[in-house]
Amino acid sequence: MISYLPERTYFDNTQKVSEIFDYFECFYKDFDRQLAEKLLKDLDLDINSRLSKMSKGMREKIQLVLVMSRKAKLYISSFTSSSKR
Repeated sequence: MISYLPERTYFDNTQKVSEIFDYFECFYKDFDRQLAEKLLKDLDLDINSRLSKMSKGMREKIQLVLVMSRKAKLYISSFTSSSKR
């Protein structure tokens, strides 16, 4: 199983994170919602927030949570973080 992290999000900005999790649960049988919620909490992100109210960095974290919450053997990413060090 492969989990892919695209550079651009394909979600509707009016969606809440919880709605995206619902979608992933239905679409991906290997999606671990408990892990996703834990990662969300670890990153201090609110499951009831709408994407439209989040910064670009927060939306990137949501995408990362979604990808890392799948029970994949291989994770592929096509983007680099926009944060500067």
